[in-house]
Amino acid sequence: MRKQPKIKIPKSTSILILDLLALSLCVFYVVYTALSYANLPDKIPIHYDLSGEVDGMGGKSVILLLVGIGLLLFVMLRVLNNYPHTFNYPVKITEDNAVAHYQSAMQMMSMMNVFSSGIFAYLIFTTVQTANGLANGISPYFIYVVIGALVLVIGFYFYKSVFLRKPKV
Repeated sequence: MRKQPKIKIPKSTSILILDLLALSLCVFYVVYTALSYANLPDKIPIHYDLSGEVDGMGGKSVILLLVGIGLLLFVMLRVLNNYPHTFNYPVKITEDNAVAHYQSAMQMMSMMNVFSSGIFAYLIFTTVQTANGLANGISPYFIYVVIGALVLVIGFYFYKSVFLRKPKV
């Protein structure tokens, strides 16, 4: 493993906004679950097939597991974002380019946190709605949107990282 410069990077406004958005999504699904839990039936959807149809049912306490996993992922991504010097980069990180690359990587991690928090918010909301008979499962396009968005976010920041390595004239 290459030793990369360990530099304290201040959080940019865009990172702070993304972090606030991810936190807001987490607050939404925690509050929504807390308000909805008592009215859930004993059996709720716990798995969906690729077409978005329910193909597995389980106890309503499973929704709490989904909330817990979402919150754990949020916290882990948030903490990890404080250590950009530990990330892998497609270019060599030097003292000269570290700040730009670290800021870009931190922004990507914050974007991934918004993305994952949004996924959990959607899944929890849709699961509650489906359990209460107000919806018929998740959108059949859900998996394609998730994969497409993931490829776009990672691709954009990979491109940006490669672009950042070129010296400015």
